[in-house]
Amino acid sequence: MPEIKLVPLTQLDTVNNSIKPARLTIPNWYKQSPQKMRGCPNHLTAEGVSTATYKQCAPFLDGMTLGYMAVLTSDIEVSIGENGLPFINHRDLGRSVVSLHSEEQWEGMEYPLFHYPVVFKWDQSLVIKTPKNYSLLFTHPMNRLDLPFTTISGVVDTDSYEIATHFPFWLKQGFTGIIKAGTPVCQIIPIPREKWTSSLQEFDPVKNAISHDNFRSNIVKTYKTLFWKKKQYD
Repeated sequence: MPEIKLVPLTQLDTVNNSIKPARLTIPNWYKQSPQKMRGCPNHLTAEGVSTATYKQCAPFLDGMTLGYMAVLTSDIEVSIGENGLPFINHRDLGRSVVSLHSEEQWEGMEYPLFHYPVVFKWDQSLVIKTPKNYSLLFTHPMNRLDLPFTTISGVVDTDSYEIATHFPFWLKQGFTGIIKAGTPVCQIIPIPREKWTSSLQEFDPVKNAISHDNFRSNIVKTYKTLFWKKKQYD
């Protein structure tokens, strides 16, 4: 079984672990969402259409729980400076939690809409090691559009890179206040480095019809019942 190794840079990091399985960071808004469309007592409408909400969409949840998650280990406070740009502060912990990228490093980068034109980074004090021929995809927590920032995606060959990886991010315009400790800031997904090829196959009408018929044979959680495979990250 492949193993991710978290190598602490300080004694504190052996206790205050900033990386955990993503399944442990499911937000309350997801947990409290309804399983079925409101006002629909049955699993199907009169037209035979499913009344299931996104809460029963296994791919949606799989995305949120895939791999591991880097989380904040302390509160940070966001305020707006006199220049109209955000300023981030936190208590003196003897280490950096958030730092600022220089503007020159991101010259030519297209900033996303409704975000400040400033790049910060989530500073990490754990070195993440993967087995040979495994890299890590670092990206914004999947389906977490509610977060007041957007983390930039990147891939690092962590089987050979032996330095802590930091995660650049943008803040959303208009946000001020505290981002709490425990907030997920970056999703970490192991990917094996394998050579892939692609090919376009011929259309098979019989196979296509059988697949659709099998899918429609179930009323509840069809995808999870017939196709879904368990993913495990500890």
